[in-house]
Amino acid sequence: MLKKEEALKGVKLFVLDMDGTVYLGNQPIEGAFEFIREIEKSKDKDYIFFTNNASRVPAVYVEKLHKLGLDVDESKVVTAGDVCAEFLKTNYPDAKVYLNGTRVLEENWKERGIQIVKDNPDVVVQSFDTTLTYHKLDRICHYIRNGAPFIATHMDTNCPTEYGFMPDCGAMCSLITDSTGVKPRFLGKPWKETVEMITKITGYLPEEMAFVGDRLYTDVATGVNNGAKGFLVLTGEATMQTVEESKIEPTCIYDSLDEMRKYLYDESFERKGGRKMKVVFGCDPNATEFKKTLMEYVKQLGHEVIDFGSDDPIYANTAIEVAKAVASKKYDRGVLVCGTGIGVSIAANKVKGAYAACIHDVYQGQRAELSNHANIITMGSQVIGVELAKQLVKEYLSVEWDPNCRSVEKVQRIIDFENEQLGNAAV
Repeated sequence: MLKKEEALKGVKLFVLDMDGTVYLGNQPIEGAFEFIREIEKSKDKDYIFFTNNASRVPAVYVEKLHKLGLDVDESKVVTAGDVCAEFLKTNYPDAKVYLNGTRVLEENWKERGIQIVKDNPDVVVQSFDTTLTYHKLDRICHYIRNGAPFIATHMDTNCPTEYGFMPDCGAMCSLITDSTGVKPRFLGKPWKETVEMITKITGYLPEEMAFVGDRLYTDVATGVNNGAKGFLVLTGEATMQTVEESKIEPTCIYDSLDEMRKYLYDESFERKGGRKMKVVFGCDPNATEFKKTLMEYVKQLGHEVIDFGSDDPIYANTAIEVAKAVASKKYDRGVLVCGTGIGVSIAANKVKGAYAACIHDVYQGQRAELSNHANIITMGSQVIGVELAKQLVKEYLSVEWDPNCRSVEKVQRIIDFENEQLGNAAV
């Protein structure tokens, strides 16, 4: 198994699974969309979605991703249903096909020129049929016993959801096999037809691809068995226990796409000789979105962020709680966002061991020194743009705060300045 930094070298195309990798049910997995957006900005890397979930068609997935907050072109999505359709057209041209599948899959195949029938088929196909009935199971078993070739869109046993798992195509096929004694010809991942189709669509060779997903026996196996790389993410079905029990060895294991992104773009301070920090955030109710943007940015820099919220209408209380957290040394730095940024430093500085300063307006020309001389910074969302705020926060976090090098006299000048600006008004 390769190290996390080394595994990503040479990868030009990331073939991404969806369920359990990018989202769970209707919930995006943290950091997954950020990974995709970074790839979209890259000049030498690309991605395509490939899901074994053939209960839906690409257009449905595009709409789902849009609702979750990610806009992609339909050409970026391929399913096991697409591979199966091409397989049928190549190997069973003009055949009459009995399909156990969803209505959208059936309509999609009809549009591709596949002849769907209910009786006397030449070949039968079982898919991930969320409309499966006993009558459908009885029909497909009957046709298989009468000699019809048995094909399955994919072999996944379970489909991950936000509440756990639901039976997938592989489980349905096991029931059919137990009844008929006939095993299906599986398609989708991990079979070579999938890799061939991805190459045909994108032009990338297998050795330039990495198949990324949460299942060893499909996602990872597709890569390692067909000349590509296979990356496992631990956000869906597989766990480290299943890795130990499996004969399939991933090229590399990542906690998530978010972790992969950090290694891919080397944004973690730990890999730059620095230290990953715990940064606690607080804000007043009017600066919530501004704070969220900064928190996401700090996460992208490779730090851990903790949100102390924005519900308390008396913002001084939030400032004091953040100051206490930093002073206790449970957290490394604090960031406070309010309307103007002036005044909350006073509340924070009331806590012993907390040294707060406003990152703008104050200490002009000496901002970099704030990294050494303050362990909490404050800023005003009404007087500073978010892009400048990102720049200043990055600067603030780029140097380790050293209490021994901190000048109490300089920090006191900042506090005095802010007191003068406020006229000692209440925070």
